[in-house]
Amino acid sequence: MSSFNASDKYRGMRYIRIVRCSTKGQADTSIDDQLALLDVFARGHQMVHVDDLRLEGVSVSMPRQFIDQLIERKKTRNDFDAILLQDITRLTRSGSKHGAKLEYELEAASIEVIFALENVPEGAFGDIYKSMQYYAARETAKSISSTATRGAQSALEQQRAAYTKRPPYAVDRLYTAADGTPKYVLRNLADGGQLKLDPKTGAVIDRFPPNSRNYNHNRKQRDECIILIPGDPERVEVVRRVFRRHFVDGWGQGRIAKELNDGGTSGPTGGEWQMNAVMRMLKNPIYTGRSIANFRATGIYNMRSPGAPRASSVRHASSSAARSPLRVYVRGKTGSSRKSRGCSSCSIGMCGSWRWRSRTNGSTRGRADTSRRPIGIGMATRPTCSRRS
Repeated sequence: MSSFNASDKYRGMRYIRIVRCSTKGQADTSIDDQLALLDVFARGHQMVHVDDLRLEGVSVSMPRQFIDQLIERKKTRNDFDAILLQDITRLTRSGSKHGAKLEYELEAASIEVIFALENVPEGAFGDIYKSMQYYAARETAKSISSTATRGAQSALEQQRAAYTKRPPYAVDRLYTAADGTPKYVLRNLADGGQLKLDPKTGAVIDRFPPNSRNYNHNRKQRDECIILIPGDPERVEVVRRVFRRHFVDGWGQGRIAKELNDGGTSGPTGGEWQMNAVMRMLKNPIYTGRSIANFRATGIYNMRSPGAPRASSVRHASSSAARSPLRVYVRGKTGSSRKSRGCSSCSIGMCGSWRWRSRTNGSTRGRADTSRRPIGIGMATRPTCSRRS
């Protein structure tokens, strides 16, 4: 669509600048650079700026909801004629068919699609050219996906990353040097902020505010390793109380949540406790000291796997998400035994008054057990990665 000799075609055209970056960390530089580039292009063609659409932390393709919003805005307000993007990859990296579909729907709504850095030929060959560019963009995305997936799996196996980016309730992250020397503890707060604590004294070293447009949280260094450890003692006691009420006293999630709320105990996000929050806690195997990575696959092209990335498939991702990795039996002081109610329930295991034992329920094929230092009692296994048979 765009051509270096299209000054007359674009002159006076009302446009919306659309900029996109894959991660929040790129927003500080990539977004502003794209806006500056598009501004130069528009001034050179004497176009009229109407609005901006900033998509921060959006990978691969422009989400469908924004396409629909643009079409609806064109129908109801008709205050713009075109959308202006840096290049084809800012619209989509999902291949030729997807790119052609998006352009067809936008043009059907009388919305011109202009790429500032694409010298698209005029005429029928322009469609062929764009088709090749869309294909090249998808292949680039596949290559990036494979590299990133391989690196993420390597980080898991070498303890440079935890199995989760967001530790569960009552769990902190201990950052260590490459030789295992503790450096500091990072604790997530209910308001979205973070505390950096001394690993020996627990004194506050630094405080990080919640993220806004800028990334304000602690930045992990390349040589640091992460170990999940018990967090705030008050929260740890809440977890013990939840498991004791459920497995020993036989209480349901609603009754447990009500007792916590009546006692003035804040929930994981600072508000009231909900049944779903209690259920997620009871189902999370981290409270036995066992962390299971690669439990769900949401990647479009690749998924993490020991050795080499595997091609992602919706069928595999769905079956993995539904499978329960653990079936737990709980034995209390009285000697009574209770079986978990058909789910992957587990215990915090940090209280010496209780004895907990668990057994695997089927294979953990394709998942990585990334525990390095156990949170629970009796789970002193070193990290292992099980390969799909």
